Amino acid sequence: ALTTGTLPTFIDISSNFATEEIDEDNLIDQNNRNGVIFMGDDTWTGLFPGKFLRQFPSPSFNVLDLDTVDRDVRNRIFFELQRKDWSLLIAHTLGVDHCGHKHGMNHPEMTRKLNETNELIKEIVGVLDEHTVLFVVGDHGMTESGDHGGDSPSEVEAAMFVYSKKPLQSNLNLKNYRTLNQVDIVPTFAAILGAPIPFSNIGNVILDALPRFRNNSKRDEHPWFSAHTVWRNIMQTKNYIDVYSSETFLFSEEKLKKFDDTFHELRVKVAGISDDKSLDDFLSLAREYFKFLRDSCIEIWVQFNTTLMSQGLVFSFCTMFFVYLILTGIPVMQMLKILESTFLKFVVIGNLIASAFAYGLYFFGAVDDFLNTNFIATGMTSIFLLAILVVQNWGEISNTWYQ
Repeated sequence: ALTTGTLPTFIDISSNFATEEIDEDNLIDQNNRNGVIFMGDDTWTGLFPGKFLRQFPSPSFNVLDLDTVDRDVRNRIFFELQRKDWSLLIAHTLGVDHCGHKHGMNHPEMTRKLNETNELIKEIVGVLDEHTVLFVVGDHGMTESGDHGGDSPSEVEAAMFVYSKKPLQSNLNLKNYRTLNQVDIVPTFAAILGAPIPFSNIGNVILDALPRFRNNSKRDEHPWFSAHTVWRNIMQTKNYIDVYSSETFLFSEEKLKKFDDTFHELRVKVAGISDDKSLDDFLSLAREYFKFLRDSCIEIWVQFNTTLMSQGLVFSFCTMFFVYLILTGIPVMQMLKILESTFLKFVVIGNLIASAFAYGLYFFGAVDDFLNTNFIATGMTSIFLLAILVVQNWGEISNTWYQ
């Protein structure tokens, strides 16, 4: 979410335990040529190997250690702030997080870690120049016992503090910007850095966090900066939706039509911006567009359908069970005869018929989700054919096991 602008899904839980390189378009790759410095939680170096100009990782999985990572960040960050060969510096401290796991949020050690963090922020603010913006962001919250990973407000909500010696843009009447989404950070960083927005981002640029076009300018002197920044964000998300919907059947026709209609209306409004009112109208519609986009994506990606999950588990178990029987019970020569027979043709034809049946159900409106229907149809067909193969060769299988 913080680097690609994409909503994590259920399967992404695994990345908490086995860090793999992020292969989606992301902010680090887009800004690589301008220099990215990293220090702190070594998870980042697993996600982005070889992508940093300089990196100073510290071991992160010892939750009993409250100070090593934070101390390493403090010892490095002020040297890096004096250098001018980078455009983005990421410093990920862990003391508060680890303290929550070890002691809970109301322990005296938490007070110590929070005071240390406040002091670090204060010292960083003191050495910033006017061309640098500081973002202090929490990636999650915690319960009173220090845990996180659930969906309670105390776990999923966190603070964001933005500081710049150059004045930031005025509120622009964005009253609902008191609450933001983590994915909104990605297009905001891209706007500040002048980097392309990652392809799959669905976040909405935070105008309040952008520096003013000129130090002494008023809002009516630079409506084009705000309008261009938001329009650039809209174009990127529309391109993503067009590509994504052309390769999947997950968005309904009604949703795609609403995306298109709103996009065309936004294009007319952005071309007609000439004063505060026209800018406000454009930004108001843009907020509705991004909310609809995010809600639509959440409906598709962030769902825990127990029926589909249980079906997937049953199919996986049955497939592994029958494959195990076949591989361990049927002799090699018999397997070669099976592969040379018409069995494989039946497998291909059977799955094609199942896919055609699933598409027919989708085409005539009997089901709303083609991909899941196709998965169920082809899965049942494949398991049925494997079961037939086991029954036909049960004599060979039982003899092999008996021997």
